[in-house]
Amino acid sequence: MIQKILPLFLILATLSACDKIDQPVIQQASSGLEGLDWTLFPGGDPESYVVPTFSASSNTMRNVLLEDYTGHKCTNCPSANQTASNLEAAYPGRVLVATVHASSTGNFQAVDAEHPLDFTTEAGDVYTTDIPGFFGNPSGTVNRRSLGVESSVWYFDFQWASEIESELNENNAVNIQVETNYYPETNGLFIHTATESLSALDENHRLVIYLLRKEVISPQSLNDGSVDEEYEHHEVLTANINGTWGTALRLDTMSTSDIALHHFSYALPDPITDPTYQVQNLKLLVYVMNRDTYRVVQIIDKQL
Repeated sequence: MIQKILPLFLILATLSACDKIDQPVIQQASSGLEGLDWTLFPGGDPESYVVPTFSASSNTMRNVLLEDYTGHKCTNCPSANQTASNLEAAYPGRVLVATVHASSTGNFQAVDAEHPLDFTTEAGDVYTTDIPGFFGNPSGTVNRRSLGVESSVWYFDFQWASEIESELNENNAVNIQVETNYYPETNGLFIHTATESLSALDENHRLVIYLLRKEVISPQSLNDGSVDEEYEHHEVLTANINGTWGTALRLDTMSTSDIALHHFSYALPDPITDPTYQVQNLKLLVYVMNRDTYRVVQIIDKQL
């Protein structure tokens, strides 16, 4: 669901009579929630649901989505996984990792007696076939910047660090904010986002929300021929909340300082059945991408 609201300068103008504005609040209408699944809200009454409000954001820093394409049967992948973890630790809050168990063949992701968990997602599989140039596991993308192998968005892990440095120095194109409400009695998650354009964005830009499990302990093949039964799979892409290619920001072009609001509901798997879905093990990655070029222009994370 999407709402359009006034450009930020108009909002601030309406508040100009105040002596001081510490955190001007983005004005929101109460409409735009009709498509949500209200069975996930305790009591089921949308009239009693409180939509979070957003204050104006002053973030000017560009963050980076590092997608690490891996497989639990890929013996060279643990080294790339460690590279991703090291880069995440080196740039806390700026480099955000999504570990994607996917390839064009699915050979490294197949389930068997030694590797019992299926980590694959529909979106991950689509990305490896629809985004040109995928060459196998391990590989990765850096904001899907198209300076990788043969001018694709795909990079070897030894290239990630230099590309991240370059990307962190790019200008920020959008500000993204996200708030959530989680109801354990229904396993219901409600997600609310505010996306402000800092430069003109055309109609091809989309908002995408990843659900990650921060840690999943499950077997991983190693390059010495053994299988690590207690391997820690890190920042595992588990679902795309709003689909493989996300949600259009606007039906028309977004001008500078325009703000778009979106609202989503999602039924999380039962953490009693699968403890990896306990809320403290879950986080969201929320990013804006150009659907034509796949380029990610900004990303933030949100702990549930």
